[in-house]
Amino acid sequence: MLFESANLHQKQAFIRIVFNSGISYSDGIYRTPSILPLFADKLLILKEKRLLEIQQPLENSGIAPVSAPGGT
Repeated sequence: MLFESANLHQKQAFIRIVFNSGISYSDGIYRTPSILPLFADKLLILKEKRLLEIQQPLENSGIAPVSAPGGT
C-alpha cells in the first residue's frame, strides 16, 4: 500500500486530506465528523473493527429543541 511506504510527512499530508475536518482519538477509537466520499467504502470495515467512528459535532444553533405539546 502506498500509505505504508510513505514517510512521516507524506502520511501526515494524507491524513490531513482524508480527514480535512479533523480527527481525534479517545477511548481507543478515532473519531471524525466526516470522511472523503472516496474512502466511504472502507468506512464499514473500520467501524466493524472499532477503528473509526463518524461523529457529528454538537452544535449550539441557538434554536430551542422541539418539545411535545404542553412543553414536555
